[in-house]
Amino acid sequence: MSAIELRDAEPDDLPMARRILGLAFATEPFTENMYGAAPLDRLRGSLDEYRRWPADDQLVVVATIADTVVGVAGATRGGSCHRCDRPAPPLSADATRAERVDHEFLARVTVGHQSFQREPHGHIASVAVDPAAQGLGVGRVLVPGLIEWLRSERSEPILLECVTGRAAFYEHCGFTRLEEFDDPGAPGLRAVLMRRDH
Repeated sequence: MSAIELRDAEPDDLPMARRILGLAFATEPFTENMYGAAPLDRLRGSLDEYRRWPADDQLVVVATIADTVVGVAGATRGGSCHRCDRPAPPLSADATRAERVDHEFLARVTVGHQSFQREPHGHIASVAVDPAAQGLGVGRVLVPGLIEWLRSERSEPILLECVTGRAAFYEHCGFTRLEEFDDPGAPGLRAVLMRRDH
């Protein structure tokens, strides 16, 4: 038996899952553009970003070691992709820098999804591993497990977006690159839309 277990998230798991997402993404290049260069501002902004996560209809799985949540992933099921059927609402005149960057990123992702011929598909929206558990193989259990969860319900392709530096990991999980685009999160940052078939 693996030391890393995977299961559906329970309501009591969500505070830890949100914490993991905030911690994992606080050091990403895009958080500096969104929240500022100071590490505390980046951490505060990243943690705040995930307070409202997940959406009600998202499938959320957690990876645990010794019954402690160390990884989390969220996805929408086939045919209910948020990037295709929920365009980002218009920005208010007083939108924050973070809201503007996020809005622009979602707009670019939506164009990529819609160029996918509107074929029904699942969508992996977020994957994160607690920084203390990174390098232990949690992601290599978490992503294939999430794929199996999605496949058990429907057999459509699965899409995801990631920064280009993470594309090789997802290629190892069976995804192929569809298109690359500028990520508005930081100058020179590139992201890629990826697909995994049956």
